[in-house]
Parts: sequence; structure tokens; C-alpha cells
Amino acid sequence: MLVNRSAAPGPVVPVLVYANVGKAIKWLSQAFGFTERFRYGPPGNPDGAQLAVGQGCVFLTSPRVGQSPKWDDQAVFRAPRAGEVTHSVVVQVEDVDRHFEHARLAVRRAQPAPLPASAAPSPGRLPGQVRR
Repeated sequence: MLVNRSAAPGPVVPVLVYANVGKAIKWLSQAFGFTERFRYGPPGNPDGAQLAVGQGCVFLTSPRVGQSPKWDDQAVFRAPRAGEVTHSVVVQVEDVDRHFEHARLAVRRAQPAPLPASAAPSPGRLPGQVRR
């Protein structure tokens, strides 16, 4: 059997849409400890990337229409808008308090941060706050 070394590990790999993939790579790495496996597209403004965390991965992609250049579809990949939740990812950690403090400090340093939908402003939560 052929092994695809660039394939993401794990049976489920979320695809997260960010308006600026480059900033999202930096922010997710600093705030949550993700490690970049690869990126594609223009060096200064990547179209997408694969990030690893623990035994899992996520794909990041920029907004676009169509799932593939070879497919004739009109699927819209859109970054989250304020007040909208389009996806959510759970990452299990050993020490939630230490991880929370690390993420909180990273968010403070990275303002304004490219927030995923799960961190979009909602009643009782400020932009950039991490769920605990």
C-alpha cells in the first residue's frame, strides 16, 4: 500500500477557513502550540496550510468558491463573520490551566488576532477570549 506522507494523521481532519491564512498560522502556533507541517500558495500570502497539534491536524484554507479547480461546483468557503459560528475544533490538553494562560497571553500579544468562528464575539465573551 502506498503511504502519503503529506496526508494528515487521524481519521478526521477539520478544514478551517481564515481570511488571512498566514496570520492564522502564526496565531494558532503562538496561542495554541500548533506546528506547521506545510503551506501552499504565494509565500507572503498562502492559500492554505496543514497544522499539527498532538496526534491530530487541521487544514487552513482561504476563502474561495469551488472545492477544487477541477470540479464544476459553486461551494463557498467563507471565513466566519461576527456573530456567526461556522465550525468548532476541540483540542485536548494535559494541563488546561497552563494551556489557558499560554493562550491568553498569546492573544494579548497578537491583537488583533484572526479568530476562528468558535471565538467569535458572543454575549458574555470578549473577542479573543478562549473558552475554558
